[in-house]
Amino acid sequence: MCWTFSYRSKCISRRSFMENQLNLSLQQDFSPTGGTLFFGSGLRRLDQFANSLDPAATSYLTNPVSLQFNQPLFQFNAMRWRKKIEPIIYKESEKQYSEQMEAIANKAANLFFDLLISQLDAAAAIQDKANADTLLTLSRGRFGSRENCGNRFITGPTKCYAGRIPTCRSTA
Repeated sequence: MCWTFSYRSKCISRRSFMENQLNLSLQQDFSPTGGTLFFGSGLRRLDQFANSLDPAATSYLTNPVSLQFNQPLFQFNAMRWRKKIEPIIYKESEKQYSEQMEAIANKAANLFFDLLISQLDAAAAIQDKANADTLLTLSRGRFGSRENCGNRFITGPTKCYAGRIPTCRSTA
């Protein structure tokens, strides 16, 4: 597509191109002043593909070495403050970790002793039931031979039934 003007003519054609870019940079904070030092290198390639009006062309743009220092002038030095605050934060987090580990150990010990007490209570309840069953058998034997008065027979089964508690047994 072309236009002709009184002083010149202008043609516009469709162009296709491809651009590739490769950069490498390093950054280092400079804590005494709070600035940042940059070092880098870069390469850029532009490929223009051939069309009806223009031939193919390739161009390069390089930055072999780039050195830059960025220094904020009217700001506080954040890096210096970070150097002062970070050890305090670290000590605080160590204390929190220690407290959490103590709480976990305390809870584990409490759960262990709760389990031990429950096991001892269960063993005592089983033994009490066995003793109550034995007393019931003895009371029935005495009542059957008329050696026992009615009062003792009544209290024997009562203790036996009061001593019965549900017991759980694991099949695993």
